Parts: sequence; C-alpha cells; structure tokens
Amino acid sequence: MKINFNLLLNNGLKFGAIMGGAQILISIIYYIAGFEFSNLGFVFINFLVTVGLFFLFLFLSNKHLAKQVDSLNYPEGLVNAIITGIIATIIGAIYSYLFNAYFDPEYVKEIMQGVISMVENNPNIPQEQIDKIYEQYDKMTPLSMTIDALKQGAIFSVIIALIVSIFTRKKKDIFAEETVVSEN
Repeated sequence: MKINFNLLLNNGLKFGAIMGGAQILISIIYYIAGFEFSNLGFVFINFLVTVGLFFLFLFLSNKHLAKQVDSLNYPEGLVNAIITGIIATIIGAIYSYLFNAYFDPEYVKEIMQGVISMVENNPNIPQEQIDKIYEQYDKMTPLSMTIDALKQGAIFSVIIALIVSIFTRKKKDIFAEETVVSEN
C-alpha cells in the first residue's frame, strides 16, 4: 500500500504539535526554575534534552505511521519525520517570539548579559570574538531570533529525520498477503 500525503501530513501534524507542546513545557520549566543559560553545563544538558526530544518524537511519529500501513520505506519515513520536526519547530518559534516580544522581553537580555559576562571573564577568548558577540547582541530582536530558530530548527529536523528514518523502515510482510482463490 502506497502511503498518501494526507496520512503523512496528519501524522506529522499530530506528533509535531505534541513535540512543540513538549518544547514549550520544557521552556516554561526552565524559566520558572531560573536556570542559568550562561552555565556551560546547563547549555550542554539543554542540548542533550533537545536532541533527545527530537529523536524520541520523530522516532515515535514514524513508528506510529508504520503501524497504520503495511510498509514504510525510507523516503516516506523521512518525509513524515521532517513534517513532524518542522511543525514542532514552527510551534516552538511562535511561542518563543510571543514570550520574548510580549511576556518577558527582558529575559533574553538577562541571558545575554550572563553570556557576555562569562565570555569577558574567559581569558582564552580573543577580543575580536568578544566584539562580535557584542555586535550580535545589539542586532538581536524577538523577530530575528525567531527567524534564526526557524532556520536552525529546519536544518536540525532534516538531519535527525535522515538518521531516524533509517531505523523506522518497515518492510511489507509477504506472508500477510491475501491469497486469491479461484472459483471453478
């Protein structure tokens, strides 16, 4: 059975929305807990959580789709996983924009001040690099951050989808086919 695009889209929308909601929930927990984004240990842990979340949801999305059909080839799994990741990225980016533009516009400034302070206190970082960070900080707006998040999220989704789709393929069960009995 060939998978139609509507099935891929519906599955991707459902799992993408759930993953986007999970990203928002994690972001709210970080905000309430007051985690320091200038702490390299936390940045590393946050990266692992993000990668793990993407792998988990793209894997679950493809596995759920594979249960609905008799076979799932690599391109179909890849398209499904990319749709899932892109939907989650869009939801996360919209939330991030609304949060940074309206809910707590000072939050990003506080995070950046911590990062700048950490960089300035690191003797191994050359002054040119510090100057570039200042330039980037001055150019940051909620909209520019949202656009960057969409670009990075799309790239990240495709990379992880390429990997996940290798492990979620499902071959058609040749023994499950119905036998046609001729009437004589």
